[in-house]
Amino acid sequence: IGKALESNSSLEELDLGHNYLAWEGSRPIFEALHKNYSLKKLHLQHNKIGPGSARVIAEALKLNTSLRELHLGWNLLEPEGGRAIGKALETNSSLRILRINT
Repeated sequence: IGKALESNSSLEELDLGHNYLAWEGSRPIFEALHKNYSLKKLHLQHNKIGPGSARVIAEALKLNTSLRELHLGWNLLEPEGGRAIGKALETNSSLRILRINT
C-alpha cells in the first residue's frame, strides 16, 4: 500500500483502522506521505503504532500539505511519539483534525 500511495494521485481517503500494522506495516505508509499530495483523510486507529512510527509520522507531517484528517487513536504512541507529532504540528498548516485518543 505504501508503494502505491507514493504514485497515486486520486485517492483521498484511506481507512486501515483495526489492522494491527505496527512498525513494519505503518512505516511505508507514512514514508509515502512525503510524496503523496492527494490523500486528505488517513485512519490508522488500533494499529499498535509506537513511538518509532510516530517519528516517521512527524517527518511526513512536516512535508505533506494535503492531509486534513489523521486518526491515530488507540495506538502505542507514548509521550515520546506525542511530542514528535506535536513538534511537527508547529510547521504543518494543512492538518485540521488529529485524533489521538487512548
